[in-house]
Amino acid sequence: MRPLLLATITLCLSSLCIPPAMSAQQGAPVMVLARDLKELGGWAQWTRRDGYCTLQIILGGVAPPDRQTVVTGVPSPATAQRKFPATQVWVLRADGTTMQMLRSTTEPPKNLRETTVTYTYAFPASASREAAAVAVMIDGRYFIERLERFPDDK
Repeated sequence: MRPLLLATITLCLSSLCIPPAMSAQQGAPVMVLARDLKELGGWAQWTRRDGYCTLQIILGGVAPPDRQTVVTGVPSPATAQRKFPATQVWVLRADGTTMQMLRSTTEPPKNLRETTVTYTYAFPASASREAAAVAVMIDGRYFIERLERFPDDK
């Protein structure tokens, strides 16, 4: 059930983070190739889209902001902002150099009941051929995973 839920969340959130790719013909769908990354400390996916690649990381368990209790015992609205895990991403070539990131977005939880935050990092299309690994830092913990080429990349 959990993998299905995460896949559904990803589909819903990914269109909000980075616009879907469109082909030269207006409205024609473009194939998006994706690979799940298993070693990155959260749910992550490496995708190739039309014109760019993305790394999406979804982290659960983001605590709601603290609520203050007044003398009457009724909780008041939260005064503090939620704190999201600090993240950094590096896409590495085989020679150890990093690829330039095009842009990044953070999609916070939309309400107090949601506990997931989605980070999306976009890289040039050439990353699908040149990238050898991805390194991720999440709250001071480092993870690295080798990237396999997509089947049609030469």
